[in-house]
Amino acid sequence: MTADLGAARSALQNGRPELAYGQLAQITSREPTNAEAFGLLATASVQVGKLNEAQSAIKRSLELQPQNADFHLTAANIEQDLGHLEASVALLRKALTVRPSFAQAHNNLGIVLSDLGRVEEASNSFAEAIRLNPQYARAFGNLATVQMRMLKLQQALASAQRAATLQPDYAHAHHLMASAHTMLGDLPAAEVALGTALKLKPELVESSLLLAQVLSKLKRPDEAERVVRNALTLSPARAEFWTLLGDLVSGRDDLVGALDAYQRSMQLRPNDVITTARAALLLPNVYASEAHLIACRERYSRGVEFLLANAETLSRSVSRERFGDAAPSNFLLAYAGCDDKVLQRRYADFIHKLVLQAMPEQEHALEALRTLRRDANSGRRIRVGFCSRFFYRSTVGNYFASWITDLDRSIFEVFVYQVHVVDDEVVAQLRAAADHFVQGAENFSFFSRRIVADELDVLIYPEMGMDLLCFLLGALRLAPVQVCAWGHPVTPGHPTIDYVISCAAMEPANAATHYNERLLTLPGIGTRYDLPTVTASVSTKSRADYQLPEYAHLYLVPQSLFKVHPANDRLLVTAMANDPDGVLVMFAGQNEGVTQKFIARLSAAFVAQGVAPQGRVKLLPFMTHDDFKRINALCDVMLDTLHWSGGNTSLDALAMGLPIVTLPGEFMRGRQTMGMLTLLGVEELIATSTDDYLAIAGKLATDKSYRHAISQKILANVPRLFNDRAPTRALGALLQSLVLNERDASMRDAPLLP
Repeated sequence: MTADLGAARSALQNGRPELAYGQLAQITSREPTNAEAFGLLATASVQVGKLNEAQSAIKRSLELQPQNADFHLTAANIEQDLGHLEASVALLRKALTVRPSFAQAHNNLGIVLSDLGRVEEASNSFAEAIRLNPQYARAFGNLATVQMRMLKLQQALASAQRAATLQPDYAHAHHLMASAHTMLGDLPAAEVALGTALKLKPELVESSLLLAQVLSKLKRPDEAERVVRNALTLSPARAEFWTLLGDLVSGRDDLVGALDAYQRSMQLRPNDVITTARAALLLPNVYASEAHLIACRERYSRGVEFLLANAETLSRSVSRERFGDAAPSNFLLAYAGCDDKVLQRRYADFIHKLVLQAMPEQEHALEALRTLRRDANSGRRIRVGFCSRFFYRSTVGNYFASWITDLDRSIFEVFVYQVHVVDDEVVAQLRAAADHFVQGAENFSFFSRRIVADELDVLIYPEMGMDLLCFLLGALRLAPVQVCAWGHPVTPGHPTIDYVISCAAMEPANAATHYNERLLTLPGIGTRYDLPTVTASVSTKSRADYQLPEYAHLYLVPQSLFKVHPANDRLLVTAMANDPDGVLVMFAGQNEGVTQKFIARLSAAFVAQGVAPQGRVKLLPFMTHDDFKRINALCDVMLDTLHWSGGNTSLDALAMGLPIVTLPGEFMRGRQTMGMLTLLGVEELIATSTDDYLAIAGKLATDKSYRHAISQKILANVPRLFNDRAPTRALGALLQSLVLNERDASMRDAPLLP
């Protein structure tokens, strides 16, 4: 009989589980007390997909040898495969009671604990497995996985690197290294690690998926798309690849192709909230015309209503851990030049339906936070948190860094949450200024829990709508008072956002009607903004250095192409028709497809007005901020765009003395430049009509002496815009008032004590 058992064992080892299963069934039938044979039968049964038989076989093995740690391990693995995770934990702990030095059991226990969400315990189990067996590559890989879940990114990277060193052909270890590099913001290193992983195991689809995402972030969308399409030839039934393909195709404004990809994904994974929502709310970066804009907006409106009507079905697969991926961004909605109040609120209503499904405790979150605040030490400093992806050298970082650095630390305890990993001089400044600086990869679960744990009095989102993670965090009640600012100057629509802070000089008289939230305003431009300067090496550059025509009248239009509403086309072309020596200076989009679509639209506008487009538009590539500011100094006039005016771009222009002509819009997002010019005392650059706009622009471009006089007036008055502490002092007083009012409300709502 020993020979028969040996033959069965050999069949298992040589990848012939069906043969082994038949042989072992006969052996155990003849030898009902052969514990080893039952143990092997359990293993063979798993491999042929007969889990219930495997469960029965290993149970018999344990009846015969209850102190056999290997049998407990096998039994635990079977229970895990059946989804009985707590039973698996109990069996693994029994195995470790029998054999405390059983490294594999410690490793497997970590896997099951991780599946249960008990990541700290899982980390300890993997660490113990490694202590017992320092050469255990898989345990290092598993440890890296849970360390990333805990956002211990440097430790995760070190663990993954150790796993790859111990086992160089361990493809998943290289994938884990890439994941850590990605979360740490080192995309080139991630690309290298993924190349190694896919060389070792080309069928590792998770690596292909991550590589496509990395290439997309590296602004190489064509390569990303090739990776996805190649992966789909290997795994055409992976819905997430079709979804990513839809994202990439939509990025170049091929909406038909994007919808096709999303629909293929939904066929494979019906009622998936991520893909369904992206398909329903699909918008282009560049509209072909104003009629196209209206049609897309109507489609979006129908999509929002569809999502709301089907929210219950769509939300069933959403958990707290997955919620950060559960919705599309509606970022592009704001650039249609329309009143978004209703649509924003309807979109937010959909998000809140998902929130309450994933986190039902959110329904009573405000009451819970108020109770917590009543119990807190009333003598402590006011705890204020700032949450953004863009706390680095960016428009948001430039605008709102002073909100953090200028708050009185004797009154405020400041928490900064950078939901991203970027380090530069702005990050260093904020890290030094804040009492608590939390930096981490885009992880919804981590940040939602961390912010609640910090027991804030007020939470501020400098922008809401540019970054999906912050928009989703804003849907939660994480502090008793929650505020957003004008970093993305559109009402968020969340019932959990109490106030929106804006600038009085930039808001129209009826501004309060544009927001779902209560509107509050600050003086000046609402912030202390440092006066932009240009380094010496750039200050001497000429037009020729940027391939700009030396003797043309240069009309700068610096906005991103998705901000250039179709209503601008006629205005820009007419300006060129009025000035034969005029040239529009613009910047190419980050996606070549988007740029080509915009140029085609603008060229059609030139032809429609009988103006030859050749040589009338100079498209510049992406450049450093210093070079961008120098471009401002070399141009003659900046044309502020309709519906979405310049913010950071206008401040850069005015700091360089470049005159800006603007036609204020209906909403704050179309009135920022107007507010700046009003504060500077150069209201003559604020047009009252399109004809007035064109007249001012033409005079500035062609009348050198007039342009010089306006430029000198701007430069003389720039102290009114820059380095002004009045807005940040007003912010401090405002926050104090909001917190005190909330505490009073909390006490009024408190139950009476006997």
